[in-house]
Amino acid sequence: MRRRGLRLGLLLTAIAAGPAVLSLAPDEVLFDRPDRKIRHYTERIGEALATRHDAALLATFDEPVPFDWVSGRPLLAPGTEAAPGRFGRARSLDGRETAHIHTRLAWPDLGSRFTLSLWIRLEDTGADQDILFTFSHARLAGLRLRDGRLEFHVPAAGREQVVAAPFRDYGRLVHIAAVADLDRGEAALYQDGARLAAGPISVVDPPPHNLALGHLRWYIGRNPLRAEVDELLVLRRALPPEEVADLHGARRPVLAHLVPDLDRKLRFARWSRDRIRAGLRITDLFHLGRHPGRADPDHLPEIRLHLSRRDRRHINRTHHQSLVSGRRTRDGARPRDIHAVLGDTATSARLSLGGSDLAYPSSGRVPFVLEAGREAPGLPGRFLRLTPIEDAGFLLPLLEARAARTAGLPHVGLTLVRLTVHGERAGIYLAEDARHLGVFPGHESGFFHGAVVPFYWRDVFHGLDDLPPPGIRRPPGADAAMPGDQLAAIYDDLAARYRAVLVNDAASPLPGREIAWRLKQDRDRLAGPARPPPEPTSPLDGAEGILNEFAVLGVNPSPFYLVRDLDLAAFRPPGVSVAWSSSRPACISSSSASGLDHPP
Repeated sequence: MRRRGLRLGLLLTAIAAGPAVLSLAPDEVLFDRPDRKIRHYTERIGEALATRHDAALLATFDEPVPFDWVSGRPLLAPGTEAAPGRFGRARSLDGRETAHIHTRLAWPDLGSRFTLSLWIRLEDTGADQDILFTFSHARLAGLRLRDGRLEFHVPAAGREQVVAAPFRDYGRLVHIAAVADLDRGEAALYQDGARLAAGPISVVDPPPHNLALGHLRWYIGRNPLRAEVDELLVLRRALPPEEVADLHGARRPVLAHLVPDLDRKLRFARWSRDRIRAGLRITDLFHLGRHPGRADPDHLPEIRLHLSRRDRRHINRTHHQSLVSGRRTRDGARPRDIHAVLGDTATSARLSLGGSDLAYPSSGRVPFVLEAGREAPGLPGRFLRLTPIEDAGFLLPLLEARAARTAGLPHVGLTLVRLTVHGERAGIYLAEDARHLGVFPGHESGFFHGAVVPFYWRDVFHGLDDLPPPGIRRPPGADAAMPGDQLAAIYDDLAARYRAVLVNDAASPLPGREIAWRLKQDRDRLAGPARPPPEPTSPLDGAEGILNEFAVLGVNPSPFYLVRDLDLAAFRPPGVSVAWSSSRPACISSSSASGLDHPP
């Protein structure tokens, strides 16, 4: 008993002393090293999947933003939501054409021997459904449900190579595997480890498109998918029957099944980072200089939101679903009628979640879009996007606005605000003028509107890559010629005004020390060596990258919602002129050399 009591005492002492020990560690150990370890093990997992198993793609759908473990690149999954999966989470597609999942893996990259494997819970819609299916250039490729039969098509120009079997297990999570082996001249279809059908193949001639769930091609959907999909695995080899059965019979997630050693190390690295952050949060509770009053200065405008009990339940539910889905859900985008107080101005308002169909802030605090009935002094408008400051980039948006104003460039109106939701402090938020959805007029507005319409395939994944830390936004074609020392001076002035406010934000999910470290990192990047100038290109080459339908929208929200005349003069890259013609002059015509009349 004494030994057991001694062990318990030592454990309690270690737990109590942990935060104190953390406070003595340098910032690099606390914040930079854990993130580097997580990136390191993630990269090693991708290498191991490719070398040990010939994997071309693995999506587990456990992360808020689905990504491919092999390449480390994100998937495009608009219109989808997280759902309970086989072990963790799956991805739900609701049968609309706007719900689909695109990968960066092209069919020709699979070669002549490949395996498609996934867990899926199909709903019986009475219609055909494209699961992982493409039809292009007279070639049918992949898995689909047609006339109540599960089909696996091996692509061949001008003819069908298909194996199929009846499918009846609707509403149940099943494992589907499809194997093509040109060396053996055979294709096989499996369900739950058992072979359903097999047939001969004589060629593998894939279409030049990427693999997609629920979408025929990147720009069109024909037979939407209503299902929950989990653990999508694509291999560049033909699995024998025993390995297909092994995949189905695994009693742990596919990542732990394929690379158990690296999976354990990655989980431990994530656990360690979370424990460090939790320990530092504990030290904040006992920090005499950190209290709500220091993050509640009078010089910041205050916004108070008053929600009914039903509205609070709706916000909490849709926020959680949006958080785990990595995108704002349809329910979260629906506005609710509430009451708000902006400074000293009481008004009726409409409130919905922030984010977009592609992205959602990940810190845990709730983002909002607020449309107030009246404007209030000190705020950039009555239509505001309210983003938790850690998701907005801390001081960088304020730096952007001040630098643009100094340089005479157009910029978005914004300010820091104190947000209170139903009497409880929500902390420091960034309030942006959302008349143009928080971006420059006509610039990237499609990203903030609902479903993605990929007009250009190279732009489909734009904004989803692992980008560098938030930087200064600017209009298309604007020359950011402000020197680094001038930017650093502006940043120092902002830090002197707002640093204490941000570090002492008691509602922030980040410990104050991490906030201070991030502010310092942003400052160090500004003071770092300047980027080399880009290689000289012709004016046309420079214009091609940014000339699209959004470049001439002006104040119009989207190409499908015009409220003002279009302005061709808004797009003026040096040395480039823009000409236009209309096939329907009755709907859109020219009023001047530089403008177009919008439809009546």
